[in-house]
Amino acid sequence: MKIKLFKLIFIHLFLSVIKVSAQKSDTLVCNTACNCEHDLTPIGVLSGHIHGKNEWMITGQYMKMQMAGVRQGAKKLPTGEILQEYSTEPTIMNMNMYMLMLMGGITDKITGMLMLGYDTRYMEMQMKMGNKIHTHGMNTSDISDTKIHFMISTFKSSEIHLISTVGMSLPTGSIRQLGEAQSTMYPNQVMPYSMQLGSGTYDMILGLHCNYQTSRLSSGLLLNANIRNGFNTLDYRLGNEFESCVWSAYQWTEGISSSLRVNGFFTSAIRGKNKELNNPSDITANALNYGGTCFNTFIGASYRPKDILHPFRIRVEYGIPFYQNLNGKQMTIKNYLNTDLSYYF
Repeated sequence: MKIKLFKLIFIHLFLSVIKVSAQKSDTLVCNTACNCEHDLTPIGVLSGHIHGKNEWMITGQYMKMQMAGVRQGAKKLPTGEILQEYSTEPTIMNMNMYMLMLMGGITDKITGMLMLGYDTRYMEMQMKMGNKIHTHGMNTSDISDTKIHFMISTFKSSEIHLISTVGMSLPTGSIRQLGEAQSTMYPNQVMPYSMQLGSGTYDMILGLHCNYQTSRLSSGLLLNANIRNGFNTLDYRLGNEFESCVWSAYQWTEGISSSLRVNGFFTSAIRGKNKELNNPSDITANALNYGGTCFNTFIGASYRPKDILHPFRIRVEYGIPFYQNLNGKQMTIKNYLNTDLSYYF
């Protein structure tokens, strides 16, 4: 009930803003070309600004998330406690995401974005084998889901810019990643949910971003939703994702800025159950052990070279969670690292 109410409020707010803004004078809507040189948006905020018509940006991005240990709800469990109930315990997980993004101005008010991704995932687990503990590793790698966004300049004044996002996630990522033939736990079998690379469903993406900017200071408020649509071919549906984010950045000198970002991420539980996954000894194979709430803090920096390399921009961002309250028993997020390189043309 709470999740449905959250969705209704978010969608109502999104449609209301578009309706009200459409009634504003055209003088308040972005009609000027993109001013990318003064874009101070952190890496984790995709809808930072609108490009002018026929202006393009291509970005290569790398994101890494590290996890270690297990927690139940908001409490971190001691190492080995899971083995008292299950025969396996996840200890380490690394997720690496490589993305190629192309953004371009369709009009001076609408920017389109195509995002292609390739993921690698590695999980290490401890297993009880008689009186001994055996360490076992699992890994997967392949393309992830493809995302298409349209960002609409809904309202613009001298300092405030409101951008609405409408998009879709296409199920190009695999949900049938198999363990290796010699795997102790999943020999040629479908691996757990967290090792899969896609949702298996066509998902709707909605967002609102309000940006305040002066000559050196830029701040923003972001609301995002990724709403799952139906069940995939394995009879389950990943949880809906809702994000709220506040951020601020300051330009110290021409081409150099730093940023601070705080976001809250809520993911609802998986619905249904993977019909090809049945391993009661593994907590990652239990659909009840997914979803929850996480709040994170990020610090970042951006550098734009002068002269001949002027069209390029490089950014880096590092984050750690300061609150996690997860459904069931799950791995604890340890840290994040984001980097990207952009070229404007």
